[in-house]
This record gives sequence, structure tokens and C-alpha cells, in this order.
Amino acid sequence: METFVVDTSVIVKWYNQKNESRTEQAFQILLDLKAEKIGIIVSDIAAVELLNVLVTSKSLPVNKVKTIIKHFFSLPIVIKEPSQTILERTADIMEKYQIAAYDGLFVATAKDADCQLISDDTKAHGKITDGTVIMLKDYK
Repeated sequence: METFVVDTSVIVKWYNQKNESRTEQAFQILLDLKAEKIGIIVSDIAAVELLNVLVTSKSLPVNKVKTIIKHFFSLPIVIKEPSQTILERTADIMEKYQIAAYDGLFVATAKDADCQLISDDTKAHGKITDGTVIMLKDYK
């Protein structure tokens, strides 16, 4: 089974489609995960970012956000804490691509797991040209 890291730009689309593009591709990832066609790893920062986006940017009611968080943690995903190696790799990625730590962390997590990152963040992850990143629009 192929495994991917997904970032928060993908996860948000699972729970909120308002003003979001490429929700069909995001849902396909979720369906493939539930059908055990793929495995998913996320950096532990994804849960915090998801919470932040849903409450601040999407302005969802807190009760709905709590339900979403409960569902997120019920998914068959691996939540990966950053290790020293991952953080050192994150620093290298930040320097090379001039991206923020949290964006670099998803890339480093994928590299650590020897898999690809799926992202819809073209501003940050679109800069990664070494084959580590699959943009959401290209997920098949």
C-alpha cells in the first residue's frame, strides 16, 4: 500500500468546502484512505493548524469544530511527532526553498517516511521540485 503525507491544505477540504477548490481530489484521498488503498501520515502540527483554520478562517461554531476534530482523530492515519532528524531536515528545507517552518515540516516528514507529500499549497509546496511533493490537482 502506498503511503503519503498530507498537509493541512488537503485536510481542511475534507471538512469545509466553502470557498475551497479541488475538493473532489481531497475527498478522493479520504475515500482511498478509508478503503485502505493508501496510507496517510500527518505531522502533529496538522491538528493544530486544522483547528486554527476552522475556528479563525472558516468561522465554524466550536461545537462543529469539536465534532470535526473527533472525526479527524478517528481516521486511520499516523500522526508523526517531529524528531531531531526531521527538524534538522526542516531547517535545510526552509533555507533551500525559503519557506516557513510548518511548511517545511510537512516536506521533511514525507522525506523521513520515504514517501510523497500531497499539498494544495502552491505558494510554499509548489517550490519543491525534487519529486517529494504532489500537488493536489495531480492526485490520481
